[in-house]
Amino acid sequence: MIVGEITALGEAMSRLKRAFVGPLLGLGVIATACAPTAPASPAPGPSPQAQQLAETQTLTLGYPNVPANLDPHTNVGGTVRKFDMFETLVWLDDTGREVRPLLATEWRLVDPTTWRFTLRSGSKFHDGTPLTAEDVVFSWNRVTNPALRSQVPGNAPSIASISAPDLATVEVKTKAPSPLLLRHIEQLAIVPKAYLERVGDEEFRAKPIGSGPFRFKEFRPEDRVVVTGWMEHPFRKPTLTEVTIRAIPDQTVRATGLRLKELDVGLQLGFDSAEALQREGLEVVSRSTGVIGVLMDSVGGGGIEPGPIADKRVRQALAYAVNREELAKGLFRGFSQPAGYLIREGVFGYNPEVKPYTFDPAKAKQLLTEAGYPNGFKQDLEYWNFSANINNTALYLQDQFKKNLNIDLELKPLESAIFVQKIYKRQPIASLYLGGLGTGTDADSSLVWYWSENPSFGKRYNNPEFDRVYLESTRELDPAKREKLLQQAIAILQEDPPWLGLVTNVDVSAWHKTVSGFTPRGFENGYPRFDEIKRVK
Repeated sequence: MIVGEITALGEAMSRLKRAFVGPLLGLGVIATACAPTAPASPAPGPSPQAQQLAETQTLTLGYPNVPANLDPHTNVGGTVRKFDMFETLVWLDDTGREVRPLLATEWRLVDPTTWRFTLRSGSKFHDGTPLTAEDVVFSWNRVTNPALRSQVPGNAPSIASISAPDLATVEVKTKAPSPLLLRHIEQLAIVPKAYLERVGDEEFRAKPIGSGPFRFKEFRPEDRVVVTGWMEHPFRKPTLTEVTIRAIPDQTVRATGLRLKELDVGLQLGFDSAEALQREGLEVVSRSTGVIGVLMDSVGGGGIEPGPIADKRVRQALAYAVNREELAKGLFRGFSQPAGYLIREGVFGYNPEVKPYTFDPAKAKQLLTEAGYPNGFKQDLEYWNFSANINNTALYLQDQFKKNLNIDLELKPLESAIFVQKIYKRQPIASLYLGGLGTGTDADSSLVWYWSENPSFGKRYNNPEFDRVYLESTRELDPAKREKLLQQAIAILQEDPPWLGLVTNVDVSAWHKTVSGFTPRGFENGYPRFDEIKRVK
């Protein structure tokens, strides 16, 4: 079956069908609208028969921080899976390109703006309540309630509405034909309607219930999250009985924890530590997770007047004032690459004709003078202090801006709870804020941040020409035409920059060889799928 039963829609839908077949495989979208019949869980590693399981199946993982809360609809920390307590209709495989079935076993395009999903029979929540289409509708209605201030609508901008024709069927309406609907629906974690209506948001955040292979046990803000294997999961049977995620801000302490075997896995390690741990016999993997850079709010959407940042020439000057080669080779020890460009090469939509910003202090000074700031100015730089690399990058920017532009940068690191409040408009945030932007495998995941009507992030940039081209790209089903639109949108952003790209962000993970099946997922902050992991002797 391909793209549903669409013969009645005539030649228009035939063209739509042809647009979906074949070329979209390169975008990581299922080529046909009917999902494969293979099991939803990814292919396992070596079977237990090939590996001798350890008697104790617990795992302790060290990470720079833990989320401010465990509500998958209100917090940016980690992923929507929240340590595999929650699930979505579909998921992305480890490459970030292929869409796989999860709570939905198949889907089809009924007409250009209507998708129909069939739910997996037997799915249930941790309290034993069946998971139905009503829970999916409830989850969407919850994230679109303005009072919740969820980031999900901004991550799923194509969705207009979700309804339930029956308990096993979900119908998703899009605002226009959407080539990215499957990626967008993957951002919606499904929560239990009955439980939430009974206990309310606060109790749900204190004792969350989902449908994933792990269930909530303990949460200590800024310290740890503990989840236990839910052996009653209908189709994802975990081997691990308990996983503890510890917040350890100092990467050297995380490395020491690995050496002392207090940690089984360490994420976002320093480069010196990673090299030493590899010599000591641990497994070490580095993955690119996006780009580190500075978001530049030119319209004051964050609640603070942009001042000099409103001028395009100032933003261009900042982009020319940083020696990215020095940053990549020095602070990042050559693990990263300079990134004076919005997205990484290899991402769909990459524009090879657009030249990255290079280090040119003379041009930077000239632009700043033309903008009326020959003697520089004072400016705050806020950032989520989630790793030593981010903090050291902030110090490097402070030095570069002072030396090359006489700009006095005041650094203001933020703890995760405050960052969440600021980034999603609950508190004012500075016009410059440093962070990591995950580029995924499609440029849309970066470009959506600069769309002036982004419902969760808010207006931090306003370029009508960019809005026009970007919106057209979200509705174009022909991959070749869509790629050209993405490239055009990127060219606009490079000339009128809302983003000061610095270096590629690299996540280095290490783990003991007694941990089997660990796969750090670069596009999900390194978090693995815990149900794939087991402890071996």
